[in-house]
Amino acid sequence: MATIKIPQVFQLYTGGSALLTVEGATLTAVLRDLAQRYPELATHLMNRTGKLHQYVHLFRKGEELPRVEADQVLISQDDDLVLVPGIAGG
Repeated sequence: MATIKIPQVFQLYTGGSALLTVEGATLTAVLRDLAQRYPELATHLMNRTGKLHQYVHLFRKGEELPRVEADQVLISQDDDLVLVPGIAGG
């Protein structure tokens, strides 16, 4: 299974876990699995259609995964993903 590193700001919704394992062969399937197991986390990461909010970013090997056509973004079982919330301020 792939893993997702969860930043501290979202660990409140994962029972304190900083690293989660997720199932799915595509980004869409991984997000669906994450939403099923952590529904409260999902409300902070995704919109009602299951797509990542604009201010949430998911990286693999230092590169941001594309949001468009997430069902075509392949995820392998040994992928290490990193979830990064957007930061705003002024």
